[in-house]
Amino acid sequence: MPDALATALAQFGLAGFVAWMWLTERRATQTREKQIGDLHDRLMQERRGTDALLGALERSTAAMTALQEGQKNLAAAIERLAAKEDRASRRSTKRDAA
Repeated sequence: MPDALATALAQFGLAGFVAWMWLTERRATQTREKQIGDLHDRLMQERRGTDALLGALERSTAAMTALQEGQKNLAAAIERLAAKEDRASRRSTKRDAA
């Protein structure tokens, strides 16, 4: 035991020792609370970044879905046009043969 601690214990007795322990614990608690607060702030900043990323992902997904729907509609229109031209070609061939 260091001499300074032994002297302090002898001078203040058990009550002084308990008070010293309480102050030591209080300082440690304040340090932990600051660490927790800092961690919370960092997590909230990361959450904002994550929210922004998820928002961009959602908008990108919506754009891709709209593009896919547009491509489906375009493919269907091309198929209808090709079928219409095929029918017209068959009619023209039948007329020429007759």
